[in-house]
Amino acid sequence: MQNSLHSKKNFLSILLLTAISISNISAYEVWIGLHCTPKNAGSNPAQWSITASKVEGLNCNLAAGKPAIGTPNENDIPCVSLTDWGNIVNKYSVSARRVSLIEIPRSSWYHELRTTMPVLDKYLSNRFSEADKVGYNITRIMFYENRLGSTGPIYKWTNAEIQSLRDWLNSNGHSDVRLIWNTRGNSNAEHTMCENPLVDDIMIESSAEYVAANTGNIQSLPPWIWSNPLLSTKKLIFQIPLQNDPYGNPNGYQNLRRLIVWYGQKMAAAFMQSPRVVFMPVTYNGGTDIALSKKATFAFYPEIESSTKYSNTLTGVVLSLIEQREMFELRSELPTNEDADSFERKSSTHVFNPKSTSEIEKAIKIYPNPVSTDKVFFDLSSINIPCNSIEMISISGCILKSVATQEKKIEFSMKDFEAGTYFLRFGFENQIATKMLFVN
Repeated sequence: MQNSLHSKKNFLSILLLTAISISNISAYEVWIGLHCTPKNAGSNPAQWSITASKVEGLNCNLAAGKPAIGTPNENDIPCVSLTDWGNIVNKYSVSARRVSLIEIPRSSWYHELRTTMPVLDKYLSNRFSEADKVGYNITRIMFYENRLGSTGPIYKWTNAEIQSLRDWLNSNGHSDVRLIWNTRGNSNAEHTMCENPLVDDIMIESSAEYVAANTGNIQSLPPWIWSNPLLSTKKLIFQIPLQNDPYGNPNGYQNLRRLIVWYGQKMAAAFMQSPRVVFMPVTYNGGTDIALSKKATFAFYPEIESSTKYSNTLTGVVLSLIEQREMFELRSELPTNEDADSFERKSSTHVFNPKSTSEIEKAIKIYPNPVSTDKVFFDLSSINIPCNSIEMISISGCILKSVATQEKKIEFSMKDFEAGTYFLRFGFENQIATKMLFVN
């Protein structure tokens, strides 16, 4: 009986390994924000079904949209109930719904200036109950400081409050939920919060216009995060709002894609090809009339105008980042703003060879495996292309350790890792190879 169970576990692990290998041939991830998604999208799923099937994660912000007069989506109907939102969420793939985050502004639960708000325990219970009703699984919580109105006080998180958030999750069956700090600046205080051991992942929330203007010295923040060894296991999630003149010239689709091209030029290929990186377009409510304010809620769909042309919509730009991922990852030629501005729907010229990946995986030598000591060794000497990174990943898909290296023989510390099954992801110049590691 035990042997049978062990065989089943190994079989399931192999299936998961295969899924991870296939899904990470192109490395950065693409998520989407649900903010302002119209109710009518639920009755027109064919208009965004490709995106729904391919996107890899959701920001489940259930804010009702307020489309502006004079825009393509001016007649959209907002979602106003959990039933409306459930009809939207359930159009996404099961895998996307299993990688969902929620946002917690500090003002949303009890504060000495907001004594009528629910205490943290009650607030969190309500949010998880809401997720169950709508149909998504909370795997991350993004928390941030906020101001109500333009002149009110800033509601700040204390370290004790972050610890209380972590403790509640651990005590209520949600120890696997990761905490994301939403950083919107580049100050010493923001750096300290990013390095906080209670923070599992980091989000940079900044529009293309803010990055171009280098507001708050935001351009130097990604390099600082990426080069900081204290942050090497934390995902870097770019939440990119699309509401500033989305129908201007350049438009929302073009501005966001230009930003992704700029990140490639600034951060280089190893960054763009890393599964630690997530790009997540979102839209917020803007003005009520496009003639009075250039800020407007970006249209959600259609994702394509034809089989060969993307649309200037939220799902259009999200789909383009997925389908043209290899171009943005710098796997062939360096993309230009002209490439970013193009609505042409075509695949990249670079094609991966699954047989080559299989041969690389066979050539990677790991010893000992299973591991019973505090060290494991990797021998890549028979592989003639350089390996740029090695990541250790849990069964649940969390990156536990990341090492940048181009050595052929690597010593990997296993201190503090519990017994179990892990995955090792090797990032080569144009391939991702995955191996299984057993720890006794």
